[in-house]
Amino acid sequence: MKHLKVALALGLASVGALTSSFAMAQSAPPPVKVIAAPEPARLALAKEIISIVFPPAEREAMMHKLVANMTAQFSAGIDLSSIEDKGARDLVKGYLDSIPVRMQPMVNAFIPKQMEVTARAYARMYTEQQLTDVLAFAKTPSGAAFLQHSMDVMSDPEVAEANTDYFKDVMGESQKLGAEMTQAITAYAKEHPNAFPSH
Repeated sequence: MKHLKVALALGLASVGALTSSFAMAQSAPPPVKVIAAPEPARLALAKEIISIVFPPAEREAMMHKLVANMTAQFSAGIDLSSIEDKGARDLVKGYLDSIPVRMQPMVNAFIPKQMEVTARAYARMYTEQQLTDVLAFAKTPSGAAFLQHSMDVMSDPEVAEANTDYFKDVMGESQKLGAEMTQAITAYAKEHPNAFPSH
């Protein structure tokens, strides 16, 4: 039972850590209640930039590669040897290995919206002149290569090593926070037995 709890904790922690890290990698801003409509001229420029940075025919492959790289680096940061039971250890490893494939449908469904909202965000963040300058850079061979392969830096060995070390720290802190939360909830439940009804 002890090893099963460890395995489940690792699995749950992996979902939270991977989701958070992927969100950080995308640098997504927090949602706002009132969103200004982008100016049409800026939006047109932004969409043209997006079409170069993320070529439509290559978008899915680019995103799946990012997810696979992040998952591999996260998995490398988990010390599976701490799970003594081989069956439990294999379950966790199988779960981690399955993440990229299981996420593919969600990633594919999200990409069109991601491209649209990113273009709209660019149109709000940058002036027409700035977007014109970026588009001019993107249209050069060097600019297109730099922008299209910007996410490939995640597979660089040195970056991968740094990310793996970071995920090790995240996992350690996640386990610590999980234990603290369990302890706090258990103590609260004892003092307030009606707080968590059984039905």
